Amino acid sequence: MELDTISAIATPPGVGALAIVRLSGPEAIAIAASCCRRADRIRKAHGMSLVVTAVTEGRASSRPEMIIDQVVVAIYRSPNSYTGEDMVEVTCHGGHAVPQQVFSRLVEAGARPAEPGEFTRRAFLNGKMDLSQAEAVAELIRSGTERASRAAARRLEGGLAKAVEAIRGRLIELLVDIEARLDFVEDEIEPLPVGELENRLSSVRGEISRYMETYRQGKILQQGAVVVLAGATNAGKSTLFNTLVQRDRVLVSPIPGTTRDAVEEWVDLGGVPVKLVDTAGIRTGGGKIEREGIKKTIERIREADLVVLLVDGQKPRIPHPEIVEVLRDTKLISVWSKSDRPRKGEYPIQLPGAPIRAISARNGEGIDGLKQLIIKNIHELGDRESNEVIIAEKRQYEALREAHDALKRMVDAERRNQGLEIVALELREAVSALGRITGEEIGDEVLDRIFSKFCIGK
Repeated sequence: MELDTISAIATPPGVGALAIVRLSGPEAIAIAASCCRRADRIRKAHGMSLVVTAVTEGRASSRPEMIIDQVVVAIYRSPNSYTGEDMVEVTCHGGHAVPQQVFSRLVEAGARPAEPGEFTRRAFLNGKMDLSQAEAVAELIRSGTERASRAAARRLEGGLAKAVEAIRGRLIELLVDIEARLDFVEDEIEPLPVGELENRLSSVRGEISRYMETYRQGKILQQGAVVVLAGATNAGKSTLFNTLVQRDRVLVSPIPGTTRDAVEEWVDLGGVPVKLVDTAGIRTGGGKIEREGIKKTIERIREADLVVLLVDGQKPRIPHPEIVEVLRDTKLISVWSKSDRPRKGEYPIQLPGAPIRAISARNGEGIDGLKQLIIKNIHELGDRESNEVIIAEKRQYEALREAHDALKRMVDAERRNQGLEIVALELREAVSALGRITGEEIGDEVLDRIFSKFCIGK
């Protein structure tokens, strides 16, 4: 079935020098030509061509031909375009009104407004990229730091697809070998030696595990690490929060319980997007609202990738007993706060793997060292070499996990002599799961879910 022609504004709304309006589909060039002067030059353009022209008002206008804008029309002939179809990009002046007028004119001439991600979806369907590359397009757009964009760019180049296809190819070879033994009587083909399957699958399972282990780091690079500041009331959390975000984001007061709810702010630490969370002070007593704030603090600690626990050097106490048990299951940095004042007493809690730092957010003492320690801890959550492929999509991780589990069941089936039929069944499951990463085996419902997360115009 031939697809219709779609159009969308590809640049973000707002004031800017230029904007781009895209068209893709069988009538893209004809529709663009019908809206512009120099229509013949647009229709006759070959390869990738640029035409300087003007978009004019259409049939709906009662006035003689009026110019909407002077534009540059870029024509891309199928299959040499982003989508693999005939495609046009109209570069007009920016702002709010002009791009919308150009877009409306193209729709009036016969284009349909594009759905989110529809251009990239067509690129996938037309074989211009595999599904992992299509997802990398969205990741690249969403990247908040240089490290995140580099990781997405490696996937966009096809790094993940090449790795997955290499693994999948080895499994398909093994599947062919097994199914050949199922299709022939035993005296026509030699049986597999005992342990042969397990030996051949050992390195494959190891490779799959290695890519699975990159997911946490990939998720942190794309979505950011969650770092929670916790501690008793007046321990200096809000002052440290303001210091790290480099502005007075939250109210700082000597009155206990000033922060009643979690306050969040994104910061870039060492090339990693970090969601910094300032929480309500942890103490016994207080009113109903404050107790609810403390409950939310404990929830945030459980969700955190890293917790920075502050203890006031002048009042070294942790008054809420539940916090100790929660912290045992977290990655933790312990901090003596207010180091510019005399310290009274000893640090009240010792937890394994929790280095203690002394800081003064007021005069900056120890802040740079704390930042470096936070960055180090975040990187330890699964940091990889800069040239290694890192997965960032949960869908990809789940497919790898399913493949890994199927191969484990396959090895177990061989050990228990359950027959080659069971072995082949599990191996087909693994091959199918890996195929979903690149889109070899994928349904429309999954595609709808994936591309719904894209912006319109991409």
